[in-house]
Amino acid sequence: MAIFNIWPKTLKAALVLLLTGLSLSSPATAQTYADDWWGYVIRNNLGTFTLGQDLDFSCLAGRGEVLVAVAIEADAAQTKIELRHGKHSYRANAKRRVDGAYIFAVPQHRTAALYQLLTEFPELNVETSIAAPFMVKTGAKAGSKAGQAMERFCSPERSTAQTATTTNATENLPCSQEGLARSEQSAGSLRLKLTNRTRLPRVVFWLDQSGQRRDATRLNPGQSITKRTQPDHVWLAADRNGTCKEMVLARASGKFVINR
Repeated sequence: MAIFNIWPKTLKAALVLLLTGLSLSSPATAQTYADDWWGYVIRNNLGTFTLGQDLDFSCLAGRGEVLVAVAIEADAAQTKIELRHGKHSYRANAKRRVDGAYIFAVPQHRTAALYQLLTEFPELNVETSIAAPFMVKTGAKAGSKAGQAMERFCSPERSTAQTATTTNATENLPCSQEGLARSEQSAGSLRLKLTNRTRLPRVVFWLDQSGQRRDATRLNPGQSITKRTQPDHVWLAADRNGTCKEMVLARASGKFVINR
């Protein structure tokens, strides 16, 4: 049975939206993988790795940080989550996302503990403060290499040959990556032309190095404005309620055309 068929509705829907958004933004062919424990999709600089039915990991290539989503049937706004095998564990505070999953970011300097859990132990326990614990098998002792593939893709130390490249001035990112995507420190200056092609007002934000929204710019329907930015900076367009509609990573001077 295909891994995709046993993923829960929340993560399955999120992945469908992710793939749809990426297919509209880039003609690049996705790299896919599935075994009895994992399924993953890599397209351009975005990788999404799903373990079992309830765990989803995603990252931007070489950025180090990993975003974790846990499918939990609960309504609480936040919860404590622990991934554990024996004495080895990773603890975090998670917030509820719009699709119902609980998410938390693993910073680069703490990813070693996460990768150890995923690549060295055959199963791990997932414990929360709002729901019953559950166990998920990692396939680490049974031939799965997906955990190692995620580590290679997400880690800054990966080789140049493994780095996804793009010739586009901007790279579209799915809104599900807000919280993971953030601007990198970089040298140089470039211009980004923002254009609102929708019939409704949009507010465009620059995401700082912590991933926080900054410098709100309102665009009326049909309006354009040019902003100065830097390479590897992230920009986000939201509606009047603050809901993300589109997001891009600027690599060179170019355009951010808002169609949603």
